[in-house]
Amino acid sequence: MLHHNFPRGTRILIIFRDGKKLDCKFLDRKARSMITDRGEFLYKSMRATMIYKHRDGITSAQNTTEDL
Repeated sequence: MLHHNFPRGTRILIIFRDGKKLDCKFLDRKARSMITDRGEFLYKSMRATMIYKHRDGITSAQNTTEDL
C-alpha cells in the first residue's frame, strides 16, 4: 500500500518502481501525484513511500536519482 498523506515539511523516502530512491520533503498531494521540494511525481511510478529515518543499511537516497 502506498502511503500518500504526510504532514507538510516531513522528510520522506520515495522508492520508485524501477528501484531508484529519493529523499525529499513532502509539500502537497493531488489526485494522481505527490508534490515534493524536488518535483512532482506520479503515484503510478512509485512503489513505496515512508517517513525517512536515516538508518544503517540505507545509503544516501538523494544520490540515487540524479536524472529525475
